[in-house]
Amino acid sequence: MPTQSSDPTSTTSSPPIQLRVRIADNSKIKDEKFVMMDSSIIPSLDEFGKMAKSKLNLKKKIVAIYNGKTGQEVLDQNYFSNLISEFVQAKRNQLNSSGNLGTSSKPSNDLFFVFSTNEKQKFQGKVETSQAPTLQQPSQTEISNNTAMNTHQLPPEVTILIKDSWLDDGAIKQLQETARTLKGARRLVGEPDLHPGKTFPVGAVIATQHYIYPPLVGNDIGCGMSLYKTNLSSSTGVKQLEKWVKRLHGLERGGITGDETRPVLDIEKDLFEVSMTTTTRSIPFDLSSSDNDVHEDNNKSFSIDSQTHSSVVLLDDKHTSNFIERYLKYFQVDLGSLADVTPSLEELNQLEKEQAEDSKQQPSQSETSQHTHTYENKALEFALRQLGTVGGGNHFAELQIIEKVCNSKIFLQELGLTEDLCYLMVHSGSRSLGDHILGEHEKKFGNEGLLFDSPDAQYYLKHHDNACRWAQANRGLIARKFLSCLNGTGQQILDICHNNVVEKQIGDEKLFIHRKGAAPTDQGYFVIPGSRGSFSYLVRGREEDVTSQIRCNFSAAHGAGRKWKRSKSVGMSSNTKENIQSFTTTELGSKVICEDKTLLFEEQPAAYKDIDTVISDLEHFGVIEVIAILRPLITYKMRSCCYE
Repeated sequence: MPTQSSDPTSTTSSPPIQLRVRIADNSKIKDEKFVMMDSSIIPSLDEFGKMAKSKLNLKKKIVAIYNGKTGQEVLDQNYFSNLISEFVQAKRNQLNSSGNLGTSSKPSNDLFFVFSTNEKQKFQGKVETSQAPTLQQPSQTEISNNTAMNTHQLPPEVTILIKDSWLDDGAIKQLQETARTLKGARRLVGEPDLHPGKTFPVGAVIATQHYIYPPLVGNDIGCGMSLYKTNLSSSTGVKQLEKWVKRLHGLERGGITGDETRPVLDIEKDLFEVSMTTTTRSIPFDLSSSDNDVHEDNNKSFSIDSQTHSSVVLLDDKHTSNFIERYLKYFQVDLGSLADVTPSLEELNQLEKEQAEDSKQQPSQSETSQHTHTYENKALEFALRQLGTVGGGNHFAELQIIEKVCNSKIFLQELGLTEDLCYLMVHSGSRSLGDHILGEHEKKFGNEGLLFDSPDAQYYLKHHDNACRWAQANRGLIARKFLSCLNGTGQQILDICHNNVVEKQIGDEKLFIHRKGAAPTDQGYFVIPGSRGSFSYLVRGREEDVTSQIRCNFSAAHGAGRKWKRSKSVGMSSNTKENIQSFTTTELGSKVICEDKTLLFEEQPAAYKDIDTVISDLEHFGVIEVIAILRPLITYKMRSCCYE
């Protein structure tokens, strides 16, 4: 697919120009052909080569591209982009001076490229000594002296890492428009799971200079994936599948505090009790640690352990709020900052009421009483409502078994994994917290970016980082509650975030990498899930291939990516009892727990791209290496009355 860039000379009063570019085969230099190019979309060298190969009917691989005017070999994208940009500027100047806005007029210094398929054959063209003056490329000093308010000197590179995956043209247009309009855009990447979003595409990675753009991260700040090795036997999981499905029904009823339709989970009881003692027990986090105990490694592995009890306990406000504070403190979540951007209780009540009405369900009596109860700290109240809940959309918690090990050394020795156990994957984020943080920005700035060192940018980043830690805490509690239902234990293998913005130093450049549905390839191992009816992949980023990593913005696909809009998925589904049952058992024999019929239809496997092809594309571009393939057993989705 094309690597494309915006025309840096284009403005709202200067429409794109259609370029007529001369090309020739180095072995038939006089037999020239022409290709058309839009000035607002500069192709990558790879894509330009494909265009020329087709037009010139070249049978062999292109080994060199030459500037047909000077004989100089075109070795990198920047040199190629500069040639195009200089020509466009020269043509604009000529058009402006002549008043001719047609496409026939052209400066004498036209574009000419020669393609060679023979490594031993030198440039066969004639080097022209008389050329019309062109724009000079800016020196490094000039570039560094430019203020952040100026448009970048070089056009941004836009790379689409798709070879065989299905692609929606709308996503390409969104990415191109983003490249054309974003101040400070340096490098944009569309992953194989690229698909259209509301304003900006999902499955995209955008690196900028000087500016950060909260809308590029989106409303689910900190959303990510975690993977846990459990003590549950895979053979037992297959045999006890139906029994385990029954035990997982109602997982989220009552959230943390419980309601009359589902007693407090035993594991929740353990957590609350231990938060009030000084005795360290077999729990995921050392809640008895001192207030000064700061954990700097947020990706530190931890254990999940549970015991079964027959008693039911109802927790009072003091116990619950104390537990929440201790739990979030482990993840370094700043409750003071959290309260600044937490939705008000009135907003939460209204949102949950609307969700219940949309689902045509009324909250239970205990849920209603819980909603009207208030806490002094609204951040704690928010956590009581949503911490430990999966959320809607494509979020899930999925129990899996190993289908195939692709790299035994890493799987067995480095990660210490085994093929005979079940694994738990959790995909969730910051729930409505992230939505509220983005909403605050959009009310004030819309889709505009913020200068990195400005107070507004620092304000956003502080709450962005806090939301990422909250999301990590959320995934941890989801995993604990899930395994407690099966009387299981677990150890975290990895936890990564695929909706965030991070600073990255690449050579002499300080860039801000915005990921919207893209997994980091420079932070160790990660998982790429398919739809609920397909395999998932445990992978690593190929950090040793620096060129590929820079090209992919140190990121990979975060999943399969949607192929159908949600409305289409629902419209193509029959709301019959038989059809609903067919959606709860996949072609792989796995089970799906989802009380919301609409969500069940929206998230059907056919609505997603083929994950195997997505993975194949990532391997083709040298982005990842597959360590193991995981097969789904049970996929848990949001219960219908939970607010997304």
